[in-house]
Amino acid sequence: MEWATSDGASPASLAGDAVSEALDQLRIEGWFAGTSRVCDPFGVEIPVAGGGLIAMLSGSLIFEHEESDYKTELRKGDLVLILGGERFTMRTSEGTKTQPIVEMLEPGQMRMHRGFVNDRGPIVAEHIGAAIRFSGPHDAFVRNMLPPVLHLRWDSDEHDSLSHCVQWLSDEARVTHPGDRASINRHLALIVVEAIRKHLAESPPSSGYLRALNDPYIGPVLGLMRSRLGHDWSVESLALESGLSRSGFHARFLSLLGVSPASHLRELRMHAAKDLLRSTDQSIREIGCGLGYGSDTAFGAAFKRSFGVSPSVYRSRAKRM
Repeated sequence: MEWATSDGASPASLAGDAVSEALDQLRIEGWFAGTSRVCDPFGVEIPVAGGGLIAMLSGSLIFEHEESDYKTELRKGDLVLILGGERFTMRTSEGTKTQPIVEMLEPGQMRMHRGFVNDRGPIVAEHIGAAIRFSGPHDAFVRNMLPPVLHLRWDSDEHDSLSHCVQWLSDEARVTHPGDRASINRHLALIVVEAIRKHLAESPPSSGYLRALNDPYIGPVLGLMRSRLGHDWSVESLALESGLSRSGFHARFLSLLGVSPASHLRELRMHAAKDLLRSTDQSIREIGCGLGYGSDTAFGAAFKRSFGVSPSVYRSRAKRM
């Protein structure tokens, strides 16, 4: 018998609604976007920071994401979305040395970078590259759903929105127009959302988070945790909402997500705190109180354990970016 809510929603529809809600509230900012045309040899090392996007227009490049041990040859029509890790590399051939991108650009050029163009020989690859930053109340939720690297095709259907947006971005990133950053950001956001939707449609729900969303006991609890981050949740109160015993709920949660309910709630709160510190003028006390922390000290200690810096230092750095 399929579990349903009082209004008849099934677990699958609840999961779909949660994904839609998260993607709708996810804010995506492009730090730069440009089209690169490179000849052999070429190798670059790029920090992930918030995220990255590569769309191949012609030729081929060897892509490697160190933390996930993912390595592949990218060809025309390939799209890679990088959501986690510290860095990735691209090179024209095996054995080609890579150089950090910050060493290849002039100081302060990162935000204005529009791609590499060199004419030392025949062009062997052309690609769109973009550095992107994710923020919003459900940033952690989206990252938990997905692997650190998504690899799919952007040219499988010339009529779909993903193909259209990549083609448009390819044209727009080559030149400078008034207001182009705002336009590029909107198209980057659409590319990211469409890539995530395409991945979820084509791939089985291997993510523990997606399986948890579809779980009739844990899925609704995840929704409550996301929507009421400031509530004084305990394992007992969450178990009561799930309809399971305390021990049964804790074991089921841990088996699906690999972390305890308390750890997951702390992660959600901390990512929400980062977003609020970066995007609002609320005081640190207000943010901590709104996320369920009884004092500035408790909030500051939890934040520093998660990110290595205090909320005030993080806010100061974020405002300068």
